[in-house]
Amino acid sequence: MGIELNCRCKFNIILILIERVNMDLKALKSRHQELEGIIQTSYQNYVPDLRVRRYKKEKLRIKQLLEKEEKAA
Repeated sequence: MGIELNCRCKFNIILILIERVNMDLKALKSRHQELEGIIQTSYQNYVPDLRVRRYKKEKLRIKQLLEKEEKAA
């Protein structure tokens, strides 16, 4: 027993999912820029390498996700 949705409901659900993806992309882009600043400040303030490495890995993962989304679009 599945729930049957009419075309209008399906269309609205698709629009909601698309909006969430766009918001996620914007959040990823802003986090990527934020990490750039954090990394630069970390180098200036002699933050331990392990912490800087963690920021760099997160930034790289975000960059890969953004590139993957751009290729898909």
